[in-house]
Order: sequence, then structure tokens, then C-alpha cells
Amino acid sequence: MSQNYFPHEYNASEDNKILELRAEYGWEGYGVFWALIERMARLETGAIDPERIGGISVSLSIEKGKLSDIINRCLEIGLFYKDVKDLYRNKRITQHVEKMKSYEEHGRKGAKKRWSKHSDRGANRGANADKIREDNKTMLQRCDV
Repeated sequence: MSQNYFPHEYNASEDNKILELRAEYGWEGYGVFWALIERMARLETGAIDPERIGGISVSLSIEKGKLSDIINRCLEIGLFYKDVKDLYRNKRITQHVEKMKSYEEHGRKGAKKRWSKHSDRGANRGANADKIREDNKTMLQRCDV
């Protein structure tokens, strides 16, 4: 996806679910939560595969067990949910990813339409150029009289 941002409430740190997470994991839990949200937003699927937790823990410099604990707490309090494929998702990010995919699809359709018109204009330009040349020839012949 081409967009590199998503809407974020300025008072997210005071959300009841976030406060529950912070009560247990402090600001580290809050930071890990947002790092996971950002990762979800970057991924085309908008989800985190539980099979990839090891690599994510390395990229976030957090122990795999602690990362799993934070994710499980996020699942318990409703910050994340598991989809039918057992991928970890966030409702808002899922909506955001779907919206971005819709924008991309509309953009592709619009571009295709524009390019189709552009190529038609090019074809017509040739025909119009021939007509202009004929009109100019006729005018020049009249001037010679």
C-alpha cells in the first residue's frame, strides 16, 4: 500500500483497554502495541502471523516470550482479535487496510480510464492533423490565385 500513515487518536494512551495493557506492561507494553499496529498497517494482509513472532521479537528487541505475553493480553482485552486463519488483527487497522485497497482499486480503474482516453486522443490527433493540413493546403491554393 502506498499510504504511509493511518489515523491515530491523540488520546489513545488514555483508552480503557490501553490502560489495562499499561497497568500490566507499562509504557513498554504501549510501545510494543503501537509497533505491532504499525506493522499490521504496513502489511498487505493487515495481520500478524503467529508463526512470525520470533522474527518480530528480534526486530523489536524484546524477548519472544514477553512479546507473546503482550499479544495474548491484547487479545484478552480486545485490542487484537484472531481471524478465521488464526492471524492477529486489529479492527481499526483491518478497516484501514480495506479502505486503502479500495482506494488503490479505484485509482487503477481511473488510471486505466485516463490512459484509454489518452490513447484515443492520440489516434484522433493524427486524423485532425491530416484535416488541418488539407485545410491549410486549400487556403494556400486560394492565396496563389
